[in-house]
Amino acid sequence: TGLRIGASTAKGLAYALDIPVITVNSIEALAIGLKESFPDSGNKNYLYCPMIDARRMEVYTTFYDASHQVIKALTPFIIDEENLKSFLEKYTLILGGSGAEKCFEIYKSYNNIILDSELKSSAKYLIPLAIEKYRLKNFADLAYFEPNYLKDFIGK
Repeated sequence: TGLRIGASTAKGLAYALDIPVITVNSIEALAIGLKESFPDSGNKNYLYCPMIDARRMEVYTTFYDASHQVIKALTPFIIDEENLKSFLEKYTLILGGSGAEKCFEIYKSYNNIILDSELKSSAKYLIPLAIEKYRLKNFADLAYFEPNYLKDFIGK
């Protein structure tokens, strides 16, 4: 509900003031925070895995390489003992965000997985993404923009 209200307010203000709206992906912003904390020194094959808790044993995540290219697209990700093994064969995984700790607990026996338990969502990670979108004039379409929900709402 909060996302819908915030998006509607931004769209209304932008329309009334004739100004653009820039949308920024919060998972991508968290990846910037992870990379800031653990820069790839060139001799490590890091995969940055920001995670937002989706309850139970599930997170929302996207995996980014050191050049910020998407390796695994934004998805609800079920945490079990098998889902990360193929990535752990090729990469050092750096986990952060509200869902990272429960994922780390399952894979902590691997020596190529790192938990950034200090990473918090912050507007400072949104800034470089917003500036780049502004520079490219990549603005939201006010008529069609809506928050990106990864799962359908099911009422009780």
